[in-house]
Amino acid sequence: MKRLFAFIFAILVFVNSNSQIYIGYQNLDTKYVIHSEKDLPKLKNSTLIFVLPHQFLEYENEVEQIFKDVWTVSKYEIINFNNLNEYEQSDELHSFLTLDVLGYKNSQNPFMTFYDIYFNLWMYGNEKNIKKTNTTFGRIGLSQTEENLKICKELFKSDNLTNTYKTLYNKANFSNLTLGYFKTYISIMNKVLSKNKLTKYGNEGNAKEDEKQLIPLSKETLYIPDYIILKYTKSKKIKEEKLNANDLMEDYPFNWKISTNEEISDKIINNEKPIYYLVYSIDDIMRNYMIYNSLNSELIYFDFDTKGGYDAESKFFKSLGKKISKAIKKSVQ
Repeated sequence: MKRLFAFIFAILVFVNSNSQIYIGYQNLDTKYVIHSEKDLPKLKNSTLIFVLPHQFLEYENEVEQIFKDVWTVSKYEIINFNNLNEYEQSDELHSFLTLDVLGYKNSQNPFMTFYDIYFNLWMYGNEKNIKKTNTTFGRIGLSQTEENLKICKELFKSDNLTNTYKTLYNKANFSNLTLGYFKTYISIMNKVLSKNKLTKYGNEGNAKEDEKQLIPLSKETLYIPDYIILKYTKSKKIKEEKLNANDLMEDYPFNWKISTNEEISDKIINNEKPIYYLVYSIDDIMRNYMIYNSLNSELIYFDFDTKGGYDAESKFFKSLGKKISKAIKKSVQ
């Protein structure tokens, strides 16, 4: 199999990698081409090939329904990793949504390498397999773990990238990837890419708080995935000890509920009534907190922290509570 994936390595002084969803690729020192208006017709005329990660292998019908419900940018096809070669060799116009890895170093410490794993939305350029001509449209960041990091490191060492990527597809697990969360992610991608103009979308820009969006949280329950109470070592290994949920939320004055990923995902998919839910993710250098409205798949709040390890902290919820109270106060003035 020829190398299909967009494995990227960059040497950076500062990395702006705090977006979970980013459209109009980040300004990294790579040979990838940021999409522009002239690229959008090509994307829309293509067939999007989505390669199922192992977390979704048992849910191909459900994934199909998600695309049917929210993806209007282009035609699409859902495949397994083992069937990818035929699409790579095809002369038909394809775009790809595939798992990928970004490896980067801080130029101030070139001996330290960081890794991000994400879904990459991209197309070949004028010539297949010529890295510098590929066009990337966006990415969906996925949470790191100790086991995932081992796979990432193997990519740098491997002489057989196909087998290593197969390991990534078959073994990597992501706490911020469920059917419901995935529906939200590609809904946002679809909405932004449907615009016929150059669009640069990232959490840090598009969740600049329209404070009015926070007001419903004063009455509605904020659903929080139960994996938020996990504690991590510096290498992202999960500890036996866990955070105390009540301590974590003690300074958040509004309604909240710790739920399993599956419970939150079901509520998003069934969409019987809108819910507000938090997605917590860690990458190699930071913790990310995102709050979404399930009704319109809008990101209504975003925050991140680069200090203090990988455990969730109560200060985030304290700050969120203050901003909700402030939004309420401003709305009645």
